[in-house]
Amino acid sequence: MSDYLSLMMFPALLLALFLGFPVAFSMMGVALIFGLMTFGDAVIFQFVQKVNDVASNFVLAAVPLFVFMGAMLERSGIAERLFEAVHLWTRRLPGGLALGTIVMCVIFAASTGVIGATETVVGLLAIPVMMKYAYDKGLISGTICAGGSLGTIIPPSVVVVVLGPVADVSVGDLFVGMIFPGLLMAGLYMLYILVRCTIDPEAGPRLPRDDDEPGLGAKLRVTAVALVPPVLMIFAEHDRAQHREDHQDRRHQRCRRDAQLGAQRRLVVGAR
Repeated sequence: MSDYLSLMMFPALLLALFLGFPVAFSMMGVALIFGLMTFGDAVIFQFVQKVNDVASNFVLAAVPLFVFMGAMLERSGIAERLFEAVHLWTRRLPGGLALGTIVMCVIFAASTGVIGATETVVGLLAIPVMMKYAYDKGLISGTICAGGSLGTIIPPSVVVVVLGPVADVSVGDLFVGMIFPGLLMAGLYMLYILVRCTIDPEAGPRLPRDDDEPGLGAKLRVTAVALVPPVLMIFAEHDRAQHREDHQDRRHQRCRRDAQLGAQRRLVVGAR
């Protein structure tokens, strides 16, 4: 019977979710019930130890700060100015508003690492503009959802911050390994939008040229002013994370070296 318990956990989890229980309590409840059936009372000590390990992990303190960072970008108006600056360069391309939305999602994901914040802020800014110029509704929703999902794979990702310590993997190493795949996904999204809107111009029409469209110098000035705050924040944030990871790695190496020296001393004392 114990061989089939692991197969029954997933249907039990789905049942709890369909009954309306919160995800966290559904997962904890299913794990606790099946753990008691398999390991007995020992699972209680495992639960307490895991909760203590997660609660004492200082890396998780970054999660509310990332959320706060995204809220500050939205409330201060930086996100809106950045959105307008990006679209100064992409508006004349096929599907230019959707292309600018993906670029905005990349910058915002690199600033906050929170999926919901990216989709909410960028959606509030981009959807009314794309609806105004009769963009295809499927393209609009796909652009927002695909661009918002980049917050998971472009560092700093809150998901990585949470799951890295659980998997006992360095968060800094995960951040480094995520940069290229995240940018590759964003590039493929933009390539798809460009090709589709070139083949089907009605899905993402070009914006008409305005009489008061700014010149090159004005575009560069607006873009520089809009990009400076988030870019400085991104570099400062990643540099700080790298220094923290380096400090943690040196501390772990020192602990391992001390443990090895202690074991060698015990062996020498035992041999005597």
